[in-house]
Amino acid sequence: MPRKHETNCMKSRARACIEASAIAPGIAPRYGIAIYSLRVDGGARDDFATAPLRQFPYFVLGHIYRGQGRLWLEDSRECPLDAGDYVILRPGVWNLYGGVAGTGYAEDYVFFDGPLARQMADCGLIETGVVHYSPARRLTALHPLVQDPAAVSQWRASLLLQELLLDLQVAKSTAGQQSKIGVLLDEIQNSPEHWWTVDEMADYCGLSVSQFRRQFLQLTKQRPKNYIEEAKLREAARLLEESSLPIDDIFPRLGYRDRFHFCRRFKDFWGISPGKYRIQVALHDEPPAG
Repeated sequence: MPRKHETNCMKSRARACIEASAIAPGIAPRYGIAIYSLRVDGGARDDFATAPLRQFPYFVLGHIYRGQGRLWLEDSRECPLDAGDYVILRPGVWNLYGGVAGTGYAEDYVFFDGPLARQMADCGLIETGVVHYSPARRLTALHPLVQDPAAVSQWRASLLLQELLLDLQVAKSTAGQQSKIGVLLDEIQNSPEHWWTVDEMADYCGLSVSQFRRQFLQLTKQRPKNYIEEAKLREAARLLEESSLPIDDIFPRLGYRDRFHFCRRFKDFWGISPGKYRIQVALHDEPPAG
């Protein structure tokens, strides 16, 4: 990552270079997205180690479909890039961006701008950063349309690009929601005495109940109720293995009000009662398979 004084010098040199070589936008549509340049020839971008510090006067969308790269942004964020990642740069953002030598790095990219692009950015639908998506090369579908000067082809290219940008925003939003579910899973592990309701969990993640159920199942491959009880029963097994706590002290810690119910549920899951589980672990120094 460049040192501060080096960065300032590089910015001065890059500003003169980039602004002088910027692609002339011509007459952009009064409404929509104007595509100024598109490259889908499969070539590699600059090597990150030697890439210049740049600031573009338009939006940039790059798609890494092979190899690995790196991205550095003016807020000192630096992150790795893998095949399937999209890089989004808003106008005026200083960046270092390129491939990692020896990884077979290749990307497609498009430069665009226009009233709708600016509106989407103002609404948070186009944000600088990286979106993990897919190696499938969706930008290639724009190429024959961009090459055709007919107005209808240009509009179709604009609509395809809008669709891709919205899909990337949905993917980013879904990843963020799944991250919230990951935080919830940690909270479930840290509060074994609590019986979470689906409404509580959905509210914790900022999702509707239907969204939460769908995303929870997608992430854990289990329904919320089953996941919570399994977490409790695995914690019960751990306490039986690693502590000398009596069963009468264990089941209240896990939110069970009745010893009989706890023992029945434990046996249903582990195939053996809690008392026999502890004896088996003591005799064989290994827990039963669950």
